[in-house]
Amino acid sequence: MKTPRDILLERHQSSAPKLDSIRREVLAGLEARVRREPCSHWVVRLWVEVFWSCRRIWGGLALVWVGLCLFNLAQRDPADLRLARSPASVPTMATLQEQERMLNELLADRSVATEAIRPREYVPKPRSAVGGITAV
Repeated sequence: MKTPRDILLERHQSSAPKLDSIRREVLAGLEARVRREPCSHWVVRLWVEVFWSCRRIWGGLALVWVGLCLFNLAQRDPADLRLARSPASVPTMATLQEQERMLNELLADRSVATEAIRPREYVPKPRSAVGGITAV
């Protein structure tokens, strides 16, 4: 008894050469197209593979960034802009200079001693030549 697979293979075995010829034609056409229009430039390949294939995702991310920028601009307070444009008063500048002086004093490098300790002079001791006898 034949299985359904065997019956289908017998029935369609005559179409196998036709399918092979169609497959060869399609592959030849693709090969000719690749020879005419090579896409070997790395920038084009990068664009196609990274950006163009995910264009909806990139478009969504761009839309989110535009929305965040607009939200940031809408949240600015006009009073802050006026304060930034006005010149600082003399007491404010004096306070800032005093804070900067104190910060520099706190962050000063204290790892290097200001006065170096003088090293003691090395005076070599007499050495013996053999087993405790001192050479003169």
